[in-house]
Amino acid sequence: MKEVDVYTRQLKEGTLSRRQFSKLIAGLGLGAAAAGSILSSAYAQTPKKGGQLRMVFHNASQQETFDPIKRFSRLMAHRDRAAYNCLTDFTPDLKVIPALAESWESNDTADEWTFHLRKGVEFHNGKSLHAKDVVYSINRIYNKEEARGGTVFVEHVTDITAVDQHTVRFKLNTPDVDLPTVLALLWFAIIPEGNTDEGVGTGAFKLKEFEPAVSATMVRNENYWKSGYPHVDEVVSFSIPDPIARLNALIAGEAEVIAQMTPTLIDKINSTNGVELLSTPSGYRTAGVMRVDVAPFNEPDVREAMKLLIDRETYNKIVYKGQSLVGNDHPIAPIYPEHCADLPAREYDPEKAIGLLKKHGLDKHAFELFASEVGIGAIEGAQVWTQMASKAGVNFKTTKVPSDGFWDAIWRVKPFIMSQWNMRPTANSQLAIAFKSGASWNDTFWGNERFDSLLLASKGEKDEALRKEMYCDMQQILRDDGGQVIMSFVSILSAARSEVKNVVTNPVSALEWVAENAWLDS
Repeated sequence: MKEVDVYTRQLKEGTLSRRQFSKLIAGLGLGAAAAGSILSSAYAQTPKKGGQLRMVFHNASQQETFDPIKRFSRLMAHRDRAAYNCLTDFTPDLKVIPALAESWESNDTADEWTFHLRKGVEFHNGKSLHAKDVVYSINRIYNKEEARGGTVFVEHVTDITAVDQHTVRFKLNTPDVDLPTVLALLWFAIIPEGNTDEGVGTGAFKLKEFEPAVSATMVRNENYWKSGYPHVDEVVSFSIPDPIARLNALIAGEAEVIAQMTPTLIDKINSTNGVELLSTPSGYRTAGVMRVDVAPFNEPDVREAMKLLIDRETYNKIVYKGQSLVGNDHPIAPIYPEHCADLPAREYDPEKAIGLLKKHGLDKHAFELFASEVGIGAIEGAQVWTQMASKAGVNFKTTKVPSDGFWDAIWRVKPFIMSQWNMRPTANSQLAIAFKSGASWNDTFWGNERFDSLLLASKGEKDEALRKEMYCDMQQILRDDGGQVIMSFVSILSAARSEVKNVVTNPVSALEWVAENAWLDS
């Protein structure tokens, strides 16, 4: 009966008491036994309120902040998702859903979008949400000296207007069918107009204490606009760089959820009572990154040689132990509908690789590859790649570096590294953030005019067949010429104690939504 479903949902959300629920069920004419069974089933799944959720991540930085336009790590993404909301959100299967915007629509050419805001929403400081807050928040991303990474997604937005208190209009100079999905990214989190206090959003948790590179403590927002959420009273997040130490903290009961487990720890997790493996299929990648603006990787032959030095099937079996799919040197994983499965797979060809290097007098060159625990399987992957290169007579030197400070001292600094990339919610955003010419997160410093033109045209193409063709062309260009060696698409591995329930993971950034949804059965 539909009424039973409604009453059960209200009970779970906490808007009905047990007594009220029982009376309403009885009023439907159901017998006592049936009513008791429904009540027991409902309570078996009803989240318990209270408790502290401790979440441990893999890297920390003195550059950490609660300013969403400056986000650069998974730890910061978890905190920002807990403190803020965007206009939209997306589900684990990447469908865009309402958040601070209840609805939206575009004109026929998708170059003008109107968003209708939810009423009755308050920021943590008590201020009511206004369309002017949206205009202020999105416009901050254009400050390229402050923003880290998000500007590339809205460069085509020419005007954002507060039509009235609850209506915002975006005007674009090019069509964009993906704009509602892009606006779910945390760079576009909404803060109060003119706000300078960190952590003030509309999200499920309010910031209590924060020390960069140490920890953050957040407490439940009692005025959260989502009825029944969050479930825990407090969320504490901090970093333990070593994955074994993270797992030991979980087993010892010093944490409830831990991020970034390595495949080498799968057996230990599965054989330990009281902890559970969380495996989230994704477009996540730990890739080899070559800076094409510096020698020797400015030579396309050298980039191709690096790509040929990996037996990818063997690499994935050794490094990821069944928790990955083979990559083909472009970032559009099979999880995306735009994935082009017809591109020829890159084969292991050490003879061709050494021949390409000899053309440039580099067959005896020592290639120094920097790797840290920042990327899932990065250390193991670098070692396996080094061994495969050695069989071809190519000299790799793997240098292990600390996770702390990786994003400041290694990424976009050293010419040859192992780095990690989270999945983005759309193929266009995945390509734009890492490969568009001049993008602030373009870690290979690669650029291609045809690629850029296809990237722009695909944003507004509504014909699915033509759109897919454009994406296949871009994947081919990156496969053949790009500076990332993408061997794998990796399931994101995390772990949690068994008493943590409703751990909602997402292929874009596995643990971002856990704080709001999880509850403790203890």
